[in-house]
Amino acid sequence: MLELTSQVAAGRIADAWHRRFLLFRGWALAVVLGAVGLAVVFATPLGQSLNTGLPFRPVANVVGGLLIGWGMAIAQSCVSGLLYKFGAGMAGAVVGILGWIGGEIAVRQVRLPGPTVLPGGDDGTIPGLLGLPRPLVAVLVAAIVAGALWRLRLLVGGFLLGAGGWIAGGCNLGHGLSGMAQLNVSSIVVVICMALGVGHARAMTRPVSRTQTSAG
Repeated sequence: MLELTSQVAAGRIADAWHRRFLLFRGWALAVVLGAVGLAVVFATPLGQSLNTGLPFRPVANVVGGLLIGWGMAIAQSCVSGLLYKFGAGMAGAVVGILGWIGGEIAVRQVRLPGPTVLPGGDDGTIPGLLGLPRPLVAVLVAAIVAGALWRLRLLVGGFLLGAGGWIAGGCNLGHGLSGMAQLNVSSIVVVICMALGVGHARAMTRPVSRTQTSAG
């Protein structure tokens, strides 16, 4: 029974991590598509009347971002999610919607101190700061995002390799080859733990099918 519970828990954790990665990847894809799409629209007469950029006010941006984050954690949803839930028939979501309206009304006259570092429009955007055409920057962002997910794994993995090698007194070759050849007790323990670490990390990051979870 304990083994079954452990397998189910491991499967749920792996699925949760996989879902979070899929959500992040979906968000990144939406940003890329939006950046490229807006670059195309802004280059046409249709984009002449559209807002091309928001002003950068550090104090208001930081405080507002923190409040939004806290609100999402407490309500377990964003504003769009509340509206979607209400439209889907969840009547209780109207309480959150009313709270959102009340929050906007309550702070409408609030003006936080702090300068406006960048004005609105093109001057408040990355292309404006770099002095580059928006389509070019959009394409560069798409290329960066496409490789960022893989590079992020390399960065995290490399950091763990460096930290682990320093703490253990040797890397996988130092312990796994020369250390094992010397028959070091420490190397035997490190190699066993490396194998356990590989298995645990793969179990945490690999999606587990529902069939396997149920059968376990």
